[in-house]
Amino acid sequence: MLKKLQDLLSRCEYMIEVMWKQGELIYTDASNFHMPRVPTYHQGGRLIITDGNYEGNASFDSISNFSIALEEAKRKLSSRQFITTAIFNDRMSRKKIEDNYLPEPIPDVDTTSKLDELSDYLRCISDGLLVLNSTIDSSQFYYINSRGGEYVRKEYYSSIIMELIDSKRFDSINSISASSLAHHIDRIRPELVSLITRRERISKTIQAGEYPVLFSNSASGIFAHEVVGHMFEADTSTAQRLKSRTGEQVGPSFLSIGDHPIYSSDDEGVPTSETWMIREGRIEQLLHSRETARIYGGVSNGHGKAIYGWLKAIPRMNRTVIQKGEASRTELRSVFNRYIFVKKIDNAHSYLGSFVLHVGNAELMENGESICQLGKIIIRGDCMEALRNILLVGDQIKEHFFTCAKRGQNGLKVSSVSPEILVKSLWIGAS
Repeated sequence: MLKKLQDLLSRCEYMIEVMWKQGELIYTDASNFHMPRVPTYHQGGRLIITDGNYEGNASFDSISNFSIALEEAKRKLSSRQFITTAIFNDRMSRKKIEDNYLPEPIPDVDTTSKLDELSDYLRCISDGLLVLNSTIDSSQFYYINSRGGEYVRKEYYSSIIMELIDSKRFDSINSISASSLAHHIDRIRPELVSLITRRERISKTIQAGEYPVLFSNSASGIFAHEVVGHMFEADTSTAQRLKSRTGEQVGPSFLSIGDHPIYSSDDEGVPTSETWMIREGRIEQLLHSRETARIYGGVSNGHGKAIYGWLKAIPRMNRTVIQKGEASRTELRSVFNRYIFVKKIDNAHSYLGSFVLHVGNAELMENGESICQLGKIIIRGDCMEALRNILLVGDQIKEHFFTCAKRGQNGLKVSSVSPEILVKSLWIGAS
């Protein structure tokens, strides 16, 4: 593919960059006896030409349509409407190939048998209707520029989704892992079994109001992703206000939250960097694509992402990191006699500095012991106020994978590396 892109790059003297992404998504329904595999393919690319001051860009869905895209890019360049965002640095003139895991395009017989056996076992121990399915999502990204820079990235993720329904309640688990499906099945099995067995516990609702909240490792990662991360993406309405407040203290001095991408380059070929959004409680940096960096008068820090190759890259998080603190597990649970322990967040969104978390698994705790399982609850509030209310950050971190939706580019695989965090007060109500 790199050879094909090199040939395309040589077709026009003004062309400086070509990028291409292709992938395969395989869905397997373990609830169906025949376990059908339904592959979905996607491919597409973008090209950029420039005269040094202005830019023309276009998308193409196949190599055969490249000439059509090139003519469209030439028309855009001649219109002089788009100031170029193609800013190179020395690191963009290198060759790099990286993998996160080896692709597993089709589940092998052993993996299929594992999923089938797990589905049968879970149905035997559950009273309600159980649905179990999995997906394998693999993709390859190719980038080449006129400075001799080449970049190849291969990504692989597996997911397992279980839904359990009866006349009174609905429970679900959606687990994502950057590992083989076979390994993922082995890892997730205890959690799936636990969900079914704990359904016998009494679920209660609580009166709406302010409560101390302890977030688990995975829940705190989503909390940071929504409450902090989306505000700091430079194409959002809150970003300009945050930029003007750079250096302002908005949280405790022990709180640092950043985005440290897994890969060495983003989907615009820009080298990534560990970007601290909040450092020691103070506002530090926004997350930029090339376009937003040009608007703000700077250089992209490598956070331009596009879920498909033909789409424009926009500022996105990749791996959100909360720097671990000093509080032990015991200390986190001994500050308040009564608090809410949030173990799992099903969905979340933020807008104009406010957030809503839809919690699927939480417990009411007293003196460090679980009193009851709570029904589905929501947590909402002001992002900055929530940061100010953080009391303690745990000393143990874990990585958790999930998906993010933004501006129609839904299903982007992201992760968090986070400890447990204790917040002294958040508003909680029934979902």
